[in-house]
Amino acid sequence: MNNQITDEKENAITTLFKNGDVKDLVTESGITAFNEFLKSEHLNEIPWIGTVIKSGKGLNAIRDFFFARKINNFLFFASKSTDAERQKFVEQLKERKSIKAGELFFKMLDKLDSAEKAEMIGKLISAQMKGNITLDEFIRIIDFIEKTPYYDLRNLKKYEKIKTDLDAGYDQDETESLASSKFLEIEDVSNTRYSYLFPENEPKDSTPSPTIKIALTKYGKMIIDNCL
Repeated sequence: MNNQITDEKENAITTLFKNGDVKDLVTESGITAFNEFLKSEHLNEIPWIGTVIKSGKGLNAIRDFFFARKINNFLFFASKSTDAERQKFVEQLKERKSIKAGELFFKMLDKLDSAEKAEMIGKLISAQMKGNITLDEFIRIIDFIEKTPYYDLRNLKKYEKIKTDLDAGYDQDETESLASSKFLEIEDVSNTRYSYLFPENEPKDSTPSPTIKIALTKYGKMIIDNCL
């Protein structure tokens, strides 16, 4: 029974994603507009989602409401593509026997801890459909986003300027968080100042030296280029 319910959820999200009128069903922001999204006739006709909305009970549960909001944010930006592009994306996933579009969408949205992350992934899926990132990169970056606090993700752009731990805006916890999720690379340079072969060549001033160098990875640049 649980498998049947899960299949219905996965199929519902895929149906919404492929719907040619999807851009008319979703909105970028606003509680009033979001409530209209929930009342959409198209949405009510889709298995599972329609049942949740019509029953009135599901939307009283915070988790169901939150999940619906993630769907809204995801679809709003994913819909910034043509019907053909969305259909092609679903077919590409079908060619990979281990990945079903509905399963990918449902599990992805279910794991996300914020509607803002769903928005990011909607933007990235649009970027993938337009050829800006590969399908493999998109599938990987979903996992990276899931594991990273949104507060850290939204600050990625500042690392275009932050190159060491001495630069303005550097935050150790944030940097380590983004590095562990593959959005930043950190190089230990703490021993560089002691690498002189001859002591007389060592600097005499007491100016602090950086202990790490920081660089954006290709995944960090993807977030900046497509989401921020």
